[in-house]
Amino acid sequence: MANYFNTLPLRLQLAQLGKCRFMNRDEFAHGCELLKGKKVVIVGCGAQGLNQGLNMRDSGLNIAYALREEAIAEQRASWKNATDNGFEVGTYEQLIPSADLVCNLTPDKQHSQVVSAIMPLMKQGATLS
Repeated sequence: MANYFNTLPLRLQLAQLGKCRFMNRDEFAHGCELLKGKKVVIVGCGAQGLNQGLNMRDSGLNIAYALREEAIAEQRASWKNATDNGFEVGTYEQLIPSADLVCNLTPDKQHSQVVSAIMPLMKQGATLS
């Protein structure tokens, strides 16, 4: 199964790595304090997305879920998971542009498609994880 990064040619992989900043261990000394007051948008609300969102919200973070329009319109399981737990839910276009951190927690086979859809919507300085 291919992931987005591994589908890129080597030159683009190197260019992407050149934009990365690896964090030092001491940057985690204060837990999630750096993310407090920031907008965290999770893409996907299956088992991983829901539980990571619940954990982050319990840590005091501002969490919302970006779902595909069809998932919202048809009130699919991902929409139900998020709304039943009191989270803000919206489309990629509604939520991604204001996000400081976007967490792609969709199934692996959807990563490339999701990354291609959300990256153009992200604001300058936002982080994709």
